[in-house]
Amino acid sequence: MRIKFIFCLVGLLFINNLWAQTEDKSLLDKNSAFVALLVSYSNTKKENNKNLLENVISSDVSNFSIKSAGGYFLQKHFAVGLGLDYSSENEDSENVNTFGPNTFLDRSLKSFAITPFVRYYIPVGANNRFFLFTQTGLEFGFGNGDEISTTGEDVTTADIKNRNYGIAFTPGVILIVQKGFAFEVNVGVLGFQHSKETVTPSDEEETVITRTNFNLDIDLLSLNLGISYYF
Repeated sequence: MRIKFIFCLVGLLFINNLWAQTEDKSLLDKNSAFVALLVSYSNTKKENNKNLLENVISSDVSNFSIKSAGGYFLQKHFAVGLGLDYSSENEDSENVNTFGPNTFLDRSLKSFAITPFVRYYIPVGANNRFFLFTQTGLEFGFGNGDEISTTGEDVTTADIKNRNYGIAFTPGVILIVQKGFAFEVNVGVLGFQHSKETVTPSDEEETVITRTNFNLDIDLLSLNLGISYYF
C-alpha cells in the first residue's frame, strides 16, 4: 500500500507539471464549495500463521468503504464540511485450538459514520491546480453484523453491535483537471478512537469489548481514491 500511495502522488505531480504554464483561477476561494466521493478496499490473507498471539491455519479479511463529503470555504483554502461513510468488513478464518477440533469463524460487519471536519489546503505551484491538504474531523460511527463460530459440531451464532467515536487526521492531495473536477487521494491517520463492541451469542451472556487507541501512525490500508468537484 505504501508503494501505491507513492505512485499516486508521483503521478499527480507529473500531470500537474504538464499544466505548469497554464494559469487557472483558484476554485478554493471564500464562499466556494466542494463535494467528493471516494472508495477504499483492502484484503489481508494469512496461511499457517503461528505465534504467541495467534495460531491460524488460514484467514481472509476484506474491508471496503465508500466515503462522501461536502464542504464550504469560509476563507480562501480553508473549508468546513461533513462526511458520510459506509464500510463493510468480512472475515473468514480457521483457528487452531489447543484441545479439540479447530474453530471456523465467519464474521460480517457493516458500519456507518458521520464526520464533521475542517480542511486546510496548501497550493503547490502557481497554476492553482495541485494542492496538499490536511483534514481534522470528529467521527461518530455505529455498526451491526453477525458472527458464526463452528467448533466440531458446536455452532454458535452471535449478533454484533459496534459504537465508536474519535478524532481523525486525514492528509491528502487533489489535482484539479478540468472545470472544477479533481482527482483526490487521502490516507487515514488515526488520532484518538474509542469503540465499544457488544457480541451477543444465542442463549448466552453478551461479551463487551472496549478499545481506546491514540496514535499518529499512517494507516496505508485506509488509502482512499476518488473524485471531487469544486464550484
